[in-house]
Amino acid sequence: MTTLQHRRLSNDSLNDFVQPLDLEPFVFSGEHRLRIAENFRRIPSVEHRRLTAWDVEVGAARGTAFAWTPANARRVIGNAGLRRVVSDRAPTCLIGIHDEVDELLLRAATGYARPGSLPHWLSSLHHAARGLVIAEAMTWASVALDALRDIAEPWLVPETDAYYDVAAARTSLRGRRDVIVASSNQQRIVVRIRSGLPTKSSGTGLRSDLAIDGLARPDGAVAQRIVGLWPDAGLVMAVDGTEINVRAGVRSLVRAAVAQQRKSHREVA
Repeated sequence: MTTLQHRRLSNDSLNDFVQPLDLEPFVFSGEHRLRIAENFRRIPSVEHRRLTAWDVEVGAARGTAFAWTPANARRVIGNAGLRRVVSDRAPTCLIGIHDEVDELLLRAATGYARPGSLPHWLSSLHHAARGLVIAEAMTWASVALDALRDIAEPWLVPETDAYYDVAAARTSLRGRRDVIVASSNQQRIVVRIRSGLPTKSSGTGLRSDLAIDGLARPDGAVAQRIVGLWPDAGLVMAVDGTEINVRAGVRSLVRAAVAQQRKSHREVA
């Protein structure tokens, strides 16, 4: 049986969830990866399939095609600003965010940004609209820092999410991770931050992100735990990196691929 722990968000509850565990986390072997690839290859896809925990949580109820907005750009820019603060490259989140935006705009100005990318979109905005993006990113970074500043264990903001291309299955998996807590004995706990309220399927999404994080690592080692923060709701949830939780996460990703395929088939028909 899979397990999901949840509490009210506080300094004590978050610290409890990110403490090193007496747990040997699951490790994906080569055989596991082959079986996962076989499962995805059984699900036909006309184009390359991209799956995230959000796809798992909403099933086949996908919205319109992705387009950059201040709301969905705030996590990328806000985390980048926070990363600059944590690594002592910026004294405050606001300065870190401004530095990140300047770097993205420079990338667009020098021709290193492809159409549709975040730098390309930012460069197309007027100053007022760009200011809204900065305000959204600042809110994200401030809320995240307030929740994380009192964690007792060392933590960092990773450069990217976890990505895994399933072999010969035309499928890519992206696992969301905002913070990695690494204790002195090399144990690893992933923290994911979401705005709004958790849903009944939020635990399923956490298990999927947990599985993707392990698949993305060359050694296949799953994090000891994934912790989900919903600061707006004042809630924290956690899923341990046990075999039963990881397998449930993989199954959910496969089911999401099936749901997408069926929806695509109905739309074509």
